[in-house]
Amino acid sequence: MSYSQSFQPVVGSNFITDEPFEPTTADQLEAGIKYLSPDRATKGTFAVFDIAQKNVVVSDYVKYTDQTQTGEIESKGFEISGSRMLNDWVDLSASYSYTDAEITEEEINPEVVGNTPAQTAKHKATLWADYYATDKLTLNAGIRYEDGMQIDKQNSDELPSVTLVDIGGSYQINPMLAVGASINNLFDKTYVGACYDINNCWMGPERQMSVSLKANF
Repeated sequence: MSYSQSFQPVVGSNFITDEPFEPTTADQLEAGIKYLSPDRATKGTFAVFDIAQKNVVVSDYVKYTDQTQTGEIESKGFEISGSRMLNDWVDLSASYSYTDAEITEEEINPEVVGNTPAQTAKHKATLWADYYATDKLTLNAGIRYEDGMQIDKQNSDELPSVTLVDIGGSYQINPMLAVGASINNLFDKTYVGACYDINNCWMGPERQMSVSLKANF
């Protein structure tokens, strides 16, 4: 079990008092368990959490520039993950998370209390496979799923869910050097990544490829 506190600096000022915003703070309580099989081929984790955020910046629904710091959000949920070494060549891993987020306080728009905040996916899941082709070459591929998020804090609409495919690999040149490559969103799927409100949305990342060189000394 663990308890933690955090803070995040915020840019801007309160339009009523003209005072700079204070950091957004959070209190988190988490409890979990880990499992490792006797042969060390199977691993698993399970955790539940409760996060309370305070001093969240909120904007007037009509005039976006009118901002105060009276918002509070509570998020509860759980995360589960596991991996299994099927044999000497294939390793599978999967994860799933559930987040139930709720606006618990907001003075400017009190009608949104009880709604789900924007940019918060209730369900997320991943499935990943590593294939050890040789002692030096490793190939991997995976699928990411994200549930549709609310388009705004008024919960006037919901974005479609999205499923993306990623691939990658690495090659150990020698004991010191390794080269790697990865492609995210392999099929270049076009989708809306998230929205702040009904008039402010941005697209999800297009196909991205990266190459790396790692040196161990």
